[in-house]
Amino acid sequence: MSLTARRHDRIPAKAKVRLESGASGITRDMSPTGVYFVIDDWLEQGDTLPLTIDFSDSTDPAGMLQLACTVEVVRVEDVGGKRGVAVAILESRLERRSIRRDALTRINRIPGDTRKLEG
Repeated sequence: MSLTARRHDRIPAKAKVRLESGASGITRDMSPTGVYFVIDDWLEQGDTLPLTIDFSDSTDPAGMLQLACTVEVVRVEDVGGKRGVAVAILESRLERRSIRRDALTRINRIPGDTRKLEG
């Protein structure tokens, strides 16, 4: 995509990206309508998938800010043995996740128990 075709400027940003498959990567840059990240897993151009971007600040008592998205893969390229992936954001919602609740979930989780916690 040429620079003139972009609707929004990209900003450099490093944040953790998590895929539903459990794979994770790191963002390189973002805009309101897209994200570029580097990951070990192979994704195909045209794939549509959910992903979450974690904006963590361990000093914020309110918890971690997360952007939960549905994205479409628009480009995949080799980046030093990993995959550079450009995605278009199709839909998204911003959520705040309690740090304390996440810690309690990890502490109270019984190995092998796949039930979701209530509350």
